[in-house]
Amino acid sequence: MGFCLKTTFRPLLYTLLFSTILVGCDDDVKRIDTSGIDISVTVDRFDESLNSISSNGIDLNELIELKTNYSQFFPLFVQGAIRVAGPNDSVTAIGLSRFVLDSSISQVADTVRLVYADMRKVEAELTEGFKHFSYYFPEKVIPKVVSFYSGFNYAQVADDSLLAIGLDMYLGANCSYYPLLGFPKYRFRNMTPDQISVDAMYSWLTTEYELQSGGNLLSQMIYFGKIHLALCYLLPDQPKHKSFGYSAEQLAWCLNNEAEIWSFLIDQELMYTNDNGKIRKFIGEGPFTAGFSEDAPSKLGQFIGWRIAQSFMKNQPKVSLQELLELSDAQQLLNESNYKPNR
Repeated sequence: MGFCLKTTFRPLLYTLLFSTILVGCDDDVKRIDTSGIDISVTVDRFDESLNSISSNGIDLNELIELKTNYSQFFPLFVQGAIRVAGPNDSVTAIGLSRFVLDSSISQVADTVRLVYADMRKVEAELTEGFKHFSYYFPEKVIPKVVSFYSGFNYAQVADDSLLAIGLDMYLGANCSYYPLLGFPKYRFRNMTPDQISVDAMYSWLTTEYELQSGGNLLSQMIYFGKIHLALCYLLPDQPKHKSFGYSAEQLAWCLNNEAEIWSFLIDQELMYTNDNGKIRKFIGEGPFTAGFSEDAPSKLGQFIGWRIAQSFMKNQPKVSLQELLELSDAQQLLNESNYKPNR
């Protein structure tokens, strides 16, 4: 496997479209001054601790040191991410040694080290994200942030007070590993270092405010729409299309065809469907949405949910971001949003 050079579980028309997208996010939020918020995110490099394991493997003392230094993350890593945990430390040490010393994993580790020799940009973006998070959710926990690699198993791992980032899932859009491993091509543009802060804040929001099981298409549209809107508040300088995993052109298509998407959902009587296949079509990830033009991206239901949430906050100026995320009645939110896309 070759190394992945850094390249991250658009003419006048382009400039106009991109400006529209940025305005879409800026319209959501009132800028706040975060300079007085005492938060600084430093990424704890668990991946570098793995790299320090010698060619002889990890001994029991080293394993105990890893368990002590990463008491919250270590069990998640060996039990869930790479699944080498044994009935005792000796067996776990053997499994972890085999993982780290595997020749393919060693190459991945070298690539991670090359791409992420400097984490300051990621740390700065996460610091701003969590400063905003603390402002809007002052009683919520700010997690410890850890980085790791898992052989392309996970991009993000979140626990009660922990957020872990799988750096091997953000090695660059042109990384040679991803097509060899069978990752779909449409995902490549989001497997870059620039996507980390967006995915990390998205992951933390969806951990703090979990999607309730079941529910119809409308409830899931509203849930994800609120999450995407919250990301605008937490990362106001990030282009909005990154929240959805879209290209700038794809979000422009959605904005230009918003009324048609909404009419389709209404005319086909899809808003209150509980059919999992139909819900996946409008909520799930994919290269496109069948039934529309070939330029239509996936997650059109999430996009409309975001626009409804935008409209709700503009029409309900006394509602805080925290109150929005705690509002569980999707129908009430739709009714009070006065949402009506322009044709």
